[in-house]
Amino acid sequence: DPKPRRNPRPEQIRILEAIFNSGMVNPPRDEIPRIRMQLQEYGQVGDANVFYWFQNRKSRSKNKL
Repeated sequence: DPKPRRNPRPEQIRILEAIFNSGMVNPPRDEIPRIRMQLQEYGQVGDANVFYWFQNRKSRSKNKL
């Protein structure tokens, strides 16, 4: 069974977008746990979630061009 997809909360997306828009489109490995700690105030999230969010966000921004 695939795990149910966890959709990030609006607060989490705001944080992620702010980081992305500040120019950190590809957070280094040691930044990911820090970002996750910020997001965890609003709900459960894992390092992999953070990593994939940035990957997906990058490809979404490429598609817009």
